[in-house]
Amino acid sequence: MYMVWASSPAAGRTVAAALAVLAWTIGSLFALRGLSLRPVIILPGCARRS
Repeated sequence: MYMVWASSPAAGRTVAAALAVLAWTIGSLFALRGLSLRPVIILPGCARRS
């Protein structure tokens, strides 16, 4: 966020930083939506059926 803040003109720094945070948040939501925090237990000898 510092790079956005530093490279923006003084008048629009707050808006530019807010838009960068919003874009980062939306990107993170899409990237992490399939993440499961439950552990996956793999038992040897057990075949998974698809």
